[in-house]
Amino acid sequence: MRNLKRAIILWSLIFTLSCSLLATPTDMIYLIPEGYTGGVFILYDENCNTTAETLADGTIIYRIPKDGLLIIKPPLSGGPYNFRYFYVDENDKRTEIKYLEPTFEVRKPSNTNLKPDGNITEEERDTKIFTMNHRRIGFRFHNTPMLLFAFSIGYPKDGTFIYNRTLDRFDKIETEIEKKRQP
Repeated sequence: MRNLKRAIILWSLIFTLSCSLLATPTDMIYLIPEGYTGGVFILYDENCNTTAETLADGTIIYRIPKDGLLIIKPPLSGGPYNFRYFYVDENDKRTEIKYLEPTFEVRKPSNTNLKPDGNITEEERDTKIFTMNHRRIGFRFHNTPMLLFAFSIGYPKDGTFIYNRTLDRFDKIETEIEKKRQP
């Protein structure tokens, strides 16, 4: 009987893992106001009444406000996800923003510059805006566990500056949450 329970548990685990590996990713589309640069934060708050737009095919759309902080109910789907980023203008015209995972140099007191990724040219590094550093962050807010996704939008040449500015903003995120929660 004991071996049967172990076998069932093992089979369930293998089945669950294989399903998640074979699952088709859900598209998560982030619509960012045209021209926005800096940190973007999506805070999942169970107590929030705002939900993301979900299309018939399961695509989840997040409309990021001009201040870059969206507080929203968590999605029902558990993943996997295919993240896509777009600038959107006042006519709802979308322009895709490619994702770049920058490679930072080892931080030395005199050197905190961004090392070119290798997948982009020097010209793109200086003249093309990318989405960078998409991260999942867990933290506590008023003793309640919270989940936040954060990413940066900007030129790779400014990657370290934007990343540090985003971290500085995260240090003050509780104040921003409080302001957004006020009626």
